Amino acid sequence: GVDAWLGNNQTTYAKMKKEVNEKVANYKNGMIMNMTTNEAAEKTPDDSLDFVFIDADHSYPSCKIDMQKWLPKVKVGGYIIGHDYKVKPVKKAIEEVFGKKGYKTDVDQVWYVKKVKA
Repeated sequence: GVDAWLGNNQTTYAKMKKEVNEKVANYKNGMIMNMTTNEAAEKTPDDSLDFVFIDADHSYPSCKIDMQKWLPKVKVGGYIIGHDYKVKPVKKAIEEVFGKKGYKTDVDQVWYVKKVKA
């Protein structure tokens, strides 16, 4: 997981961060990267992840950058997944990166793309 834990209510963020870190501590392959998504993507090797779930800044430029930066990190056969495909800036970014028919949707506005060999 990636979260910079930035925002106006630092007391709430501190509590959430503590809870998340306690939950992930039981998983040997789980970890929380306390940094921005760009910083985390730079530290993550290409073709190393089974999936990525994107649900961060919903502005068009941020969504598109997240998709472009995280797709190379996913193994062939893995998935890049995200949330809020009905939000206009998110949908625009998805369609520009993957094409209008290059992604599938599921419940609760989840979208996904299976990574295939280029």
